Amino acid sequence: MRFPVDARVIYKWVDATGTRREGEGRTINISEWGVYIRSQNHPPQGTPLQLKIFLSPVPITLPSLPIVMDARVVRIEKGNLDPALRGFAVEGRAVDVR
Repeated sequence: MRFPVDARVIYKWVDATGTRREGEGRTINISEWGVYIRSQNHPPQGTPLQLKIFLSPVPITLPSLPIVMDARVVRIEKGNLDPALRGFAVEGRAVDVR
């Protein structure tokens, strides 16, 4: 089951040359063990990465608690899709609320 969630996300990975990379996007939806991220840039499929998702506080008086997730890229959506939907899907491996 997926839930529509629009939240800022920062993702980090190490590329094939050993260089640390970072990107930023917005979530489109979140499930118990996965996230779809709207972004023009993405790591290659199969890449392990770490996400930091910044959910809006609920209720407004509480601070935002970021969700940190170790994940792996499982699907990349590009091509003729609406640019607002281009991005990639990840499968979570470990989740922590900090």
